[in-house]
Amino acid sequence: MNKKLISFLAATAMIVSMTREPMALVKSEVVTNSINIEQKKTESENNKSYEVKGKVYNVSNNEELKEKLETIKNSTDKEATIVLAGNITNGNFVGVANKEIMIKSANEQEKYSIDLDSELVGNVTFDNVKVYGETLYCSGYRTIFTENSELTLGGTL
Repeated sequence: MNKKLISFLAATAMIVSMTREPMALVKSEVVTNSINIEQKKTESENNKSYEVKGKVYNVSNNEELKEKLETIKNSTDKEATIVLAGNITNGNFVGVANKEIMIKSANEQEKYSIDLDSELVGNVTFDNVKVYGETLYCSGYRTIFTENSELTLGGTL
């Protein structure tokens, strides 16, 4: 009786594990102290367009980024798009509380980069940009890296 029960439970566990949806992260690979994440995308996600949201702010350096983030913070608008016209290093971007931000490169041919601080404070979408950081805690905020973006984290998660 015990052998039959154990066999039944083992077979049931195998069937349940085979029918479950695969996890969102398909592959995680550590290469030279960097983590590259490849996401599984559903058909609707592949067809989703990431259009400009809200007012557009063009930035090309850290000072302009800080100025525009302060403007967005004080604005009544809930959405904004920051268009990078240059690489933002040591910017320590974390988003803006209670706002939805999209970060894009100025043109499709060149991906500009932005450095992140470790803990986000708002919803962010990264489209056609290179994103660098040590660690990243999304803290429950919606964080999207489109297929055109690259994420490189140097720390261990």
